[in-house]
Amino acid sequence: MKSAIQKSKTFKELLIFLIFLSILTSALIVSAAPTINIDPAKPKPKETIDITVAITDVTPTSVHFLIQECEGTSLCHQIENITLTETSSNVYTGSFSLQYAKATYMQYTLNVQTASGWTQYDENTKVNLDLSTTSDGNGSNDSPGFEFIIMALSIIFISFILYRRSR
Repeated sequence: MKSAIQKSKTFKELLIFLIFLSILTSALIVSAAPTINIDPAKPKPKETIDITVAITDVTPTSVHFLIQECEGTSLCHQIENITLTETSSNVYTGSFSLQYAKATYMQYTLNVQTASGWTQYDENTKVNLDLSTTSDGNGSNDSPGFEFIIMALSIIFISFILYRRSR
């Protein structure tokens, strides 16, 4: 007959083996994350983006893409919820127009609903926006030609003053 110490030691060894086996198998069961593609990869503020998501390991009933535009490090705007539509077998697409001209980055989270519930992927993934501007000759102050009107009025006013002085 085994002593109580031998039974305890055998039980501990069995318990350690079972824990090790469960950790090893749980690492193998991890499902593949969906593939997310945003076009353009680095959008400009107020630009329309196209979102494509390929999901391989589950059959979703609903796919939602949550986008939040942020300015600097302190101000993030309201989260926008975009419902993606299935365009082919387990490929979902949608588009969204960024709304804020002063946004410097956006962050997104993918929510996938299956028969077993909701799963979040890539929570708060940050995408920096392209803040470079194209040169159109008018500068970047969004006043096309209005500075010319102010300059012309100034010249007319100065000419009028000089004309009155010379008389």
